[in-house]
Amino acid sequence: MQPTNEQLLKPSEALRDMRRAGETLLDPNGPLMERLFLERLPKNIRLLLKAGVHESLDALAARADELVEIDESTS
Repeated sequence: MQPTNEQLLKPSEALRDMRRAGETLLDPNGPLMERLFLERLPKNIRLLLKAGVHESLDALAARADELVEIDESTS
């Protein structure tokens, strides 16, 4: 099974696309956008991010990029 285009995106790229799609409906840095973003991530990455402290949604996405890269290199 081929990965979807969404699965090929880095988390920060997916967040950018989500913000673009919802720019008139959602606060791009609000709690709903954060929740929707986290729900798109693999469960193991989501749990690690929820356990940490982040300054902004952009910082959270950057950390998610790092964690996904590490996860893929160990798989």
